Amino acid sequence: MISRDASRHLTVGWRWLPVPALPVDQRLPLTSFRDDAAFRRVEHPESLRPAFRFSFPQLAQATPDLHFYGLIQIFNTPLFSMTSREAGRSSFAYWGGASPCFIGEQRFAHFWFFEDQVDRDLVALEFGFDGGFVLHSRNKSATELAARHAEIVRRLAEARGHAPNSAPGP
Repeated sequence: MISRDASRHLTVGWRWLPVPALPVDQRLPLTSFRDDAAFRRVEHPESLRPAFRFSFPQLAQATPDLHFYGLIQIFNTPLFSMTSREAGRSSFAYWGGASPCFIGEQRFAHFWFFEDQVDRDLVALEFGFDGGFVLHSRNKSATELAARHAEIVRRLAEARGHAPNSAPGP
């Protein structure tokens, strides 16, 4: 489980402090990493859906994906939700002017923003319109982001009772 210390830092083997969202007319940090196969490999049983609906009724209605609920549980910090309409009105600035992918009825993207207390880097986590999970950073390399992404996926798997570094069973 990801924990908080007394100074309200998010601790996941590194120190991240939640910060306000970037203005919607700015671009997300350029360096990013995404591995949907690893992220989607962690199964979230349907038995979690009632708890998701009870704990976060508006988020569960807007984005019923249980993978999103898993992220909410481990990053129990404020998040910024953007509608597809807001994204379009901002000329998709977060994505450098390129329209993100949209899948089905998914009309919300959700973001967490952190300052890495080690190197003062801005780190953004995106659960996108297409249901993908992306890490963005101003200063970290794609290799560093890949390692952090893998750690988050490992912790999601641990929270679901899967052995670390293994695919969940049938």
